[in-house]
Amino acid sequence: MAKLSTTKKMIEATEAVENVKPAPKKVTNANIKIAGNAIVLTSKLKFETIQKMEKYNRDALCLVEVKKDEENEIFRISTGKLGSISKFGIVFTEANKDGFATVTILLPEDVKNKREWIKDNYATTLFMLADLEDAVETACAELESAYAKLDKYIEEV
Repeated sequence: MAKLSTTKKMIEATEAVENVKPAPKKVTNANIKIAGNAIVLTSKLKFETIQKMEKYNRDALCLVEVKKDEENEIFRISTGKLGSISKFGIVFTEANKDGFATVTILLPEDVKNKREWIKDNYATTLFMLADLEDAVETACAELESAYAKLDKYIEEV
């Protein structure tokens, strides 16, 4: 009887482990600073890079999930006047002094442990941002290479 319950516990433990998603390859590239009651999130992407991709290749700024041959956008980054951070994406509002995209948001006033609140509310967002930043850098390099090649096709007469 003890053997059966031990085996049952092992099976339950194995099933639990199988249902756990693997940890993200990269936790985040972002820099997060807490300043009083505000969070300042800085991307590893330049603000100008995001704007360039918005103009020439908007699809590079989103992550999609494919289920049954159907693509669903699950996360996007963009630039705008009103910054936001959510599980669906980030709107960056400006460049810092080094040109990197930043967004500043206020924390709720009743937050006691700011670090824990950020992890509880934005962990998934930061994991997806890390994946997307790497993909955007690659797409931007490809765009710049193609853009540079256009010169040989443009002729002034």
